[in-house]
Amino acid sequence: MEIAIRIRKIRQNRRMKQDEFGDYLDLNRSTISRLESGKQLIDQDLLKKFWDRLQVCPRWLITGEEVGFLIDKDEEIARLQNDLETTKELLAAKTEIIQLLKDAAGVK
Repeated sequence: MEIAIRIRKIRQNRRMKQDEFGDYLDLNRSTISRLESGKQLIDQDLLKKFWDRLQVCPRWLITGEEVGFLIDKDEEIARLQNDLETTKELLAAKTEIIQLLKDAAGVK
């Protein structure tokens, strides 16, 4: 939900209506509304648009972690990709553990 708040804050700081902001990002107003309400998750392509078009660091957008203005884009992308791979590995392990528990309990 905090990503939604940061997205709204970005739009409001630029004094744009949802439809204007959507046009700027090649999205429709309803997508912006869903993003700002937390009903739609942000994806990798949209993170890239925020960075390329608005100079918003993906790490700040996702985590709220303050970052310096002079960050190396390639390093940040590599860090985010590493974080994504780690998250995927943790999710796979969690899924495997859940299945093992279900199997042990005889649950289908």
